[in-house]
Amino acid sequence: MSTAILGAIWLLGGCGPPGVVAPDLEEPPIEVRVFLDGPIRAGGGNLIVQTEFDVGGGVELPEPVAGGLEFVADGRPITERIGARDVVTQRYVFRGGPGHYEVPPLLATWTDDEGTSVEAQSTPLFLDIEVDPVQVGELIDIVEP
Repeated sequence: MSTAILGAIWLLGGCGPPGVVAPDLEEPPIEVRVFLDGPIRAGGGNLIVQTEFDVGGGVELPEPVAGGLEFVADGRPITERIGARDVVTQRYVFRGGPGHYEVPPLLATWTDDEGTSVEAQSTPLFLDIEVDPVQVGELIDIVEP
């Protein structure tokens, strides 16, 4: 029972093991996300680029680039306020021939009212158009001990 009480105190921030620092739960001033909007069809599909950043600053919205793919903005970016953050969403239509493609990480720069800049990047996105996904290695059967 005393272990449960000590665990509860530790979880509530009353104390912790020496050298352990509580994680910083504060959000970074800018985040960048890239994701598909629906399935990939023959010849292309739709891609979303979204930046989320602290209110009181501006952001340069990155455009996706990938060798062999053509990206065209589908309308104007949409800006929404969610709490103390602004979210800018831009939809793109992409076209390309059959193959494997990589949309490298997109870099966005957020600048606050005082001129301080912070950069953030998305994760890379891998697209397979009209081809099977790349297979790395082979799956093997699990043998019971």
